[in-house]
Amino acid sequence: MIVLDTTDFNKTLQRYMELSGRFYVDETNRRAANICLRAMAKTKGADIEAIRKSLKADEVIESSYVSVSKKGKESVRLRKNPKLMYMGKSEAFKIATWRIRRGKNKGFYQSFPRSLAGPGRGNKGRSGSASMFYNKLVKTSRSASGYIAAGWIPAYNFFKSLGVKGPEPTETKKASKSLMKRFATLKGSAHFGGGVAATIGKCRAIFGNSADGADIVKTGAWRGLQSAMNDEEADMKVYIERKNQEIADKLKG
Repeated sequence: MIVLDTTDFNKTLQRYMELSGRFYVDETNRRAANICLRAMAKTKGADIEAIRKSLKADEVIESSYVSVSKKGKESVRLRKNPKLMYMGKSEAFKIATWRIRRGKNKGFYQSFPRSLAGPGRGNKGRSGSASMFYNKLVKTSRSASGYIAAGWIPAYNFFKSLGVKGPEPTETKKASKSLMKRFATLKGSAHFGGGVAATIGKCRAIFGNSADGADIVKTGAWRGLQSAMNDEEADMKVYIERKNQEIADKLKG
C-alpha cells in the first residue's frame, strides 16, 4: 500500500473551509469525489512495451503468410501491410498460468474457460499455438490498460451516493465519464475499491483503488492520485488567494 503525504493539502482544505463557510463534512466528501474523478483521467494506462516485458513476449513483424489453394497447394505470400505479433517465450506460459490460478484463489471468478488458458509452448490447442495465444494475451492486456484507472470508480460512486453537491472539475470530467462508460460493470480486483466518508468528529475521507497493479510505484495509480490532489488543491488556492485579497483590500479601505 502507498500512502501519500497530505499535510499541505489538509492545510489548504482547512483554510478554504474557513473562508468559504462551507460545512466541513460535506466539503471534505465533495473534494474526495472530485479527486477520484480527476484520478480516473490522470491515471495512465499501461504502456504496451511494459506489458510485453511483463509477459516475457518477443515483438516480431510478420510480413508473409501461407496461402492454401483450392487444390490444397501451399504457397508463401507477402502481406500488403506487415502484421505486428507478440511471440511467447518459455516463461510466458508459466506467468499466464500463475495469473489464472491467483485470480481463482482471490475469487475474482468462479471458473476460467480452459480454451483461454492457452496450450503449452509449441503445442496446439483450442486457442491455437502458444505463439498465437501470447499475441492475443499481450494485445488484450493493452486494450484493458484503463483497468487500473477504473479502480477509482467504486470510490467515486461511493462519495457521490452521499449526495454531495458542488461543481466537478470540467477539465477531466469528459475523460472520466468516458472511462466509467467503458467500465460500466467492473469485474475482478478493481470492483473491491471504495471509500470511507468524513463524519462529524472525524473530518477525514478515505478512498482506495484495489485494482491489481494500482500500488506499483512506477506504473500504478499513485501518480494519478497525486496529480489529482495537486489539481484539486490548486483549485482551492485560487479561491483562497482571491478571498485573502478581498480581506486585504477591506483593511486598507
